[in-house]
Amino acid sequence: MHPKEDQFLSTAKDGSMALWDIKNEQLTGVIKRIPTNCRASFDHKGENFALAYQDEAAGKCVLNLYDNRS
Repeated sequence: MHPKEDQFLSTAKDGSMALWDIKNEQLTGVIKRIPTNCRASFDHKGENFALAYQDEAAGKCVLNLYDNRS
């Protein structure tokens, strides 16, 4: 859940992450081709969000940061 707005992030087994507008009941953005074990979260201000996952092949954790304002 976004800390200030009526938005939330979801990840799916089809390898996508979606940004939803709860108030307007609309999908507002999608990122495709992410690992199915990915987790998503907003920062404390809601200005950025992160996608994190375990890269089994490389043996490391990966963290991708995105600007939510654009």
